[in-house]
Amino acid sequence: MSNPNEKSVAKSQRKQFDSIPRSEHVRIRAIKFAEISRVAQFASEHLPSLKLDDLSIFQRIVALDGDSIQIFEAGGEIVGLYAMLFLNRQGHCALVEEDFNCEDTAIGHLALNGEKPSAIYTWFVACPGRAVTGFGNVAELLQGERFAHADLYARPASAAGLRLMLGIGYEPVRSDPNGLHRYTRLPNRPQFSEQAA
Repeated sequence: MSNPNEKSVAKSQRKQFDSIPRSEHVRIRAIKFAEISRVAQFASEHLPSLKLDDLSIFQRIVALDGDSIQIFEAGGEIVGLYAMLFLNRQGHCALVEEDFNCEDTAIGHLALNGEKPSAIYTWFVACPGRAVTGFGNVAELLQGERFAHADLYARPASAAGLRLMLGIGYEPVRSDPNGLHRYTRLPNRPQFSEQAA
């Protein structure tokens, strides 16, 4: 059995979402309202378990904040998607108190366009093949002033998704029986604050 110091060193040396390098092969950009149908089709093809028959969910979220859905492009083609819900304090509380349904998100749970979110929930990710390298571009976007202090939450939809999340610093939220995981942003960690002081 390893001692606690060894565990904390191993944990600190693990790859962190905030430190993933950006990709030069993939470009990311916010979705445009006119692209919702095409993007929903792409998501459905790569994530058949995702129920996207009702485009009104997409429309509500994109109308509120287009940055919520990032399109990954390579060679002018859509190669991936990264969809997030920017939660305000009320939405953050609902998430951790298990009173949150991402497929029926209350607008009152979402941060207004330009408002700093209290937390960011990863709604879904569709990044087949090399498109996954675009994660670094999303990490760069989320290091901007608006997002840098909002911890990330997600529920893995597959064993591969769980491995990926654990590999970039997510940890299970022990109090949640439905597989919620949290990534504590580097600026929110005590050791980071101490180093910056």
